[in-house]
Amino acid sequence: MAVNEHIEKILKPIGLPIAYRAFKPYKNKPVPAPPYLIYLISNESGRGADGKNLYKRLHIVVELYTTTKNTALEDKVENAISKYEFEKYETYIESEKMWLVSFEFDIFEKQGGINNVE
Repeated sequence: MAVNEHIEKILKPIGLPIAYRAFKPYKNKPVPAPPYLIYLISNESGRGADGKNLYKRLHIVVELYTTTKNTALEDKVENAISKYEFEKYETYIESEKMWLVSFEFDIFEKQGGINNVE
């Protein structure tokens, strides 16, 4: 399973619109109103031994955008990613009049698929 598919599978039960990096308006499909989720892979690094990369560490960022502080939605995101150790940050974007709550965690990808290596 591709990493993006894996992340979307984790986040889908939350029930919010999801996009990689940004929503892009189409002819009949405008950008959704908040709340919604954006995710991205902020960086990757190869790891291994004996001169071979055996797996990649992918640093994932999931951003929850809301117009009001919504701890119930934050809890849903936390529950969805609870398999992974994560860090959580929040800020208010004055120019957009929105709350941004960011969750960061790592996924490890092996040749045989995605695994949470501890």
